[in-house]
Amino acid sequence: MSRTERLKPVVKLAGHKEKESASALAKAQDKLLQAQKRLQDIIDYRLNYSEMLQEKGKKSISANELCRYQSFFAQLDSALIQQQNAVQQAEFSVQEHINSWTKSKRKHQMIGKISQQIQQTEQIAKDKNEQKQMDDQASLQFFNKNKPKI
Repeated sequence: MSRTERLKPVVKLAGHKEKESASALAKAQDKLLQAQKRLQDIIDYRLNYSEMLQEKGKKSISANELCRYQSFFAQLDSALIQQQNAVQQAEFSVQEHINSWTKSKRKHQMIGKISQQIQQTEQIAKDKNEQKQMDDQASLQFFNKNKPKI
């Protein structure tokens, strides 16, 4: 079995790992987009709720109602902070997956290039061997043709 044939499973495995890394990266990017959307939803909801409170404030508002609004704003702020943390974690995860994918892609390319070089080297050796055999055969035919007959 040639070296090229022995390397084929290694090249295939490296390609499979690259595809897995790319798939994991895509999933991480989707999670980041979802986290960013949830964060924006919370920000928008808080803004709308704040505007609603301002409209009510133009009229009269009881102290009890004001306490409920403040409590709700505190909950929204807590959710906002949690979601900001989730976005940061998702961004970190995406960066890790980018690094992993880049590493596996480089490895796949490197193994492919090595396999290609080995294949070229083997082809050159095969071509030289075939040329040598043809030269030997031509020499034999020449000597047999020009051999003095006794």
